[in-house]
Amino acid sequence: MKNKKITYILVFILIVLSLLLLYLYSFATGVKLDVEKNEIFQGSRTTAIVKKAQNCFDSGLLNGVCAENEEDNALFEIKDDTLRYVEYYDTPYLVFIKKNKLTIRYLDNKILSESLVLKLSKDSLVLKTNEEKPLRLINRKE
Repeated sequence: MKNKKITYILVFILIVLSLLLLYLYSFATGVKLDVEKNEIFQGSRTTAIVKKAQNCFDSGLLNGVCAENEEDNALFEIKDDTLRYVEYYDTPYLVFIKKNKLTIRYLDNKILSESLVLKLSKDSLVLKTNEEKPLRLINRKE
């Protein structure tokens, strides 16, 4: 009878330890953000952390004049939340980044275009558009 009681206690302790280890493992494998690749992996942590991690680009880096290379004329200028194409400079558009998407909207809030931001730094912007190749732009900060 005494051996049976000890066996039950040991089984109970093993179950509790197993559950504790499982909990610690699931907590440790929560959300991982690979900033270099801009990829987000979700484990068992709350979705609030994932939503915060998805906005991994500083929209202030958009400010400046963008062109396809150093020699070509500028395509557009971004200042704060306003984008102006060089050819249509009198027509402002709204621009912002949310969830790694660059969205350009008309002033009446209709979407003009949406592109996935692959890279955003102080001197470059790389977008995945509907075209096969990514659009690579140089930010001149003029």
